[in-house]
Amino acid sequence: FPANSVALPARLMENPRAFAMDASFAARVRALATHRPSGDLPLQHAWHCATALAGNLASALGLDAARNDATHFPAMAIDAWLRANLASPLRVDQLAARMGWGARRFHTLFCEAFGDTPHGYQTRLRLDQAVQWLMTGTMSLADIAYGVGYPDQTTFTRAFARRFGKPPGAWRAAALA
Repeated sequence: FPANSVALPARLMENPRAFAMDASFAARVRALATHRPSGDLPLQHAWHCATALAGNLASALGLDAARNDATHFPAMAIDAWLRANLASPLRVDQLAARMGWGARRFHTLFCEAFGDTPHGYQTRLRLDQAVQWLMTGTMSLADIAYGVGYPDQTTFTRAFARRFGKPPGAWRAAALA
């Protein structure tokens, strides 16, 4: 899995600060840090754990995603919603309304927080998920394309090759070799 391809909100790395971790939180951090994908604990589970951990971290740092100002843009809630709805078409105005923002302001703040447009970020998330499914070797390329929201395999193949430099079939063959 190409490490630099994982989609993360840019604002997660801003404004570092120290905080005390309780034993439960520390145990989850250690478990996630030492995770190695296997049949028993797939990479998808690690993604779920990382999302939950990010939510716990936000709570520990006192970040209130419900506050409606630019310093408290709900990046984690947006990221979680986009990951949970990969196959759905993205309507920025609907997502903005869901998060309590106007479409223009939402788009501006999204670009600042994620370092990409909403569509660009969703594309990265979709292709990250596609890579995970390609690594299992069990799904057809068409099923993967539909599963991550592409209308057909051709559109998926073009987007995948543009990002990773080779079509998904060739990428899978190299990864599983």
